Amino acid sequence: MSEIVLKYPFMAAGKKVEKLTLRRPTVKDLRTVGRFGDTDEDKEVGLIANLAGLIPEDMDQMDAADYKVLQDSFRAMLAE
Repeated sequence: MSEIVLKYPFMAAGKKVEKLTLRRPTVKDLRTVGRFGDTDEDKEVGLIANLAGLIPEDMDQMDAADYKVLQDSFRAMLAE
């Protein structure tokens, strides 16, 4: 698991999100990634949202700089 403190908190489901905990993906997570959309971007956002306990629509409110940190953390987990 990886905890990311956001530089730019955002609102999701009526709550302020200031940090996210990203769990390690399972094979099941990778197999179900197709349900998040047709594009690679939609799939990645959906998968990362799922690993952080959010829904993809919540991620739309996240600042791009914070998303980059989350994305880098996700990719680092896959490389371990």
